[in-house]
Amino acid sequence: MRVIPSNHREEEGKEIIELRFKALEQFFDQSDPSLPPERELTPEAEESIISNVDAVHLNKPVRLDLVFPPDVQVSSTSGIEAATRYHFNYLLDEHKREARIFVRHRRASVILVAFNAILAIIFLTIYFHYPDLGSTLGGVLIGGLIIILNWTTVWDTYEFFIYDGRLMRRRKKVMQKIINSDIHVSCE
Repeated sequence: MRVIPSNHREEEGKEIIELRFKALEQFFDQSDPSLPPERELTPEAEESIISNVDAVHLNKPVRLDLVFPPDVQVSSTSGIEAATRYHFNYLLDEHKREARIFVRHRRASVILVAFNAILAIIFLTIYFHYPDLGSTLGGVLIGGLIIILNWTTVWDTYEFFIYDGRLMRRRKKVMQKIINSDIHVSCE
């Protein structure tokens, strides 16, 4: 029941992503008593939509074709489209909140990097004026500690801004693309 088959094709310069659900229960979370459009999607449906849209170049327009078995009520198809947009709007709002927290935490990392860089400059200045400091156990230990502190804080900050930040920006763009895409619901 977890597998949601997908098919990609191109029509008129637009990527058509067809997702075939085996039942409405595979799309809507059965533990959520809300009615569409507030009803949550299953984690499988959410992940399937995100991963399939993410596989398409961000600048290429997308149409989602959500296909259900013939026994699904035709009247619920408009609710499915609205629920999809509602769900990803909610996820996008959550993502924006997490991004603000992420940036706030990264500011603290940048301050820590600056503090450690100042310590390193002070140590190098002292070492330049007292070259014998490098031959003492205390000098070697302090120098090693400063190198380790700088390496870990710079790497952590670099990783967050370059790698994690890039992934967060991509996820935001994918969710915006889902929200703004054409969504067609059919029962076959």
